Amino acid sequence: MARTDSEILASLKESLSAADPSIDTEKGPVFNFLLRPVPSELQKTEADAERVAILATLQLDQVTTDEEVAALATSFSIRLGGGKASKTKSQLFFALRRPLEDIVIDRGNLVGTDDQQFTYFVSEARTMPVNSIDNFFNPQTRRYEILVPCEATAVGPTFDLPPSRVTRIITPIDGIDGTINTDYYRGGEEAEDLSNSIDRVRAKLAGLDPETGGGIISDIRNFDSENVRDVSLVYPKDRSLFKRVTSRPAIDAYVLGSSVDTIEQTVIATGGETQIQIERRPVTEVSSVTVNGTNTAFTFIPDTSREFGGSPRSSDYILLEDPLVALDTVVISYEYNQLLFDLQNDLFSLDRPFDTDVLARKPRDIGLEIALDAVIAASFDTARAFNAIEASLFSQVESDFFVDAILPEVVRQNVIDEVGGITQLRFTLFRRTSGGTLDVEPIDLDKNETAFIDQTLLSINVRR
Repeated sequence: MARTDSEILASLKESLSAADPSIDTEKGPVFNFLLRPVPSELQKTEADAERVAILATLQLDQVTTDEEVAALATSFSIRLGGGKASKTKSQLFFALRRPLEDIVIDRGNLVGTDDQQFTYFVSEARTMPVNSIDNFFNPQTRRYEILVPCEATAVGPTFDLPPSRVTRIITPIDGIDGTINTDYYRGGEEAEDLSNSIDRVRAKLAGLDPETGGGIISDIRNFDSENVRDVSLVYPKDRSLFKRVTSRPAIDAYVLGSSVDTIEQTVIATGGETQIQIERRPVTEVSSVTVNGTNTAFTFIPDTSREFGGSPRSSDYILLEDPLVALDTVVISYEYNQLLFDLQNDLFSLDRPFDTDVLARKPRDIGLEIALDAVIAASFDTARAFNAIEASLFSQVESDFFVDAILPEVVRQNVIDEVGGITQLRFTLFRRTSGGTLDVEPIDLDKNETAFIDQTLLSINVRR
């Protein structure tokens, strides 16, 4: 710890007296020209040296000012998170009388609490077509109703409200008589302050950040640092991996991480359709499809092509067993990877350097078939050893980062080191579920691939 002025002064007096007891250290030229001015200068020097030493250990939060943190963050392309707004998909708009023309609820229409302390805007336009208005009639309430997604006008958790609180229409809508939120407003987060960015700056300086550099990777990480775990870029020069046809510079950005959202898509049929393109992609699961309020049989067809599969440009669609009739109202309930969708539409819709076409994509999942035989000491419990071995396998194979290879011998040794009581462990199978050539072999992964353990093909035999 840096010394104070008085501590340095006392030390100087002690040193001079020890060297020559005849020196007057309380007054006179020695005191005036040495002991009085020097301690304050030494105190500043020691404080600066201590500060540099602390910085060298990356204890930034102890010594850096907000301005210095902001400058460091800017130097490493780290931007503060802007916070998140509360959202709901269940803001109910209703009409008490049968509409005589289409009712359109435009994006940007405002609703709020009775005192207008909390206001929200319609984030996606919705329409109640008069030609199929009966499909929107609720016989229990005797109203024509439609659910519309809305979003808070400001960020922060204070806009997270329970049901039945948002009941005022601020922007008048022709034909709509009232509104109410039937579900919670959730997801509000405060904007990140400078102190919260210290960990990310520290990771940069410590060399722990797995990114390889480049503005695109930094932009993706900063866009949603909570959900983005790693990023891998594939360029057109990677001929075996890059399959898109493009007339300008292009990059496939494979993002490890996701943020799944659930949404409903309403389609008014023109007649004869059996295929319906899903709007928000990539789709992770389709839970239901209704036609005029009745569940109908369907098949979800995901796009698995090398060109656009697993991206917001994929051609995910549902296939119906029976053709639709004109004016049929189809409602599709599904989940999609909101992280990739927002990356593509909010970040990569902007102009990129050199007019680069960046496509956000999910990695290609490579399933592994694993079987092993383990022998444990007699004093150890087999069930507990089984669970520990299983947990170790999953933690090693299903990594939070892109890896070049998974080596069975390394995995085996790590299991032995992590799980107590193992006297012998042998893999009988360790290979891809498709494309493997040997029973036990290294798993080489491309830049756009991640591995997972196929639980239906996982066999762990533990015995004493």
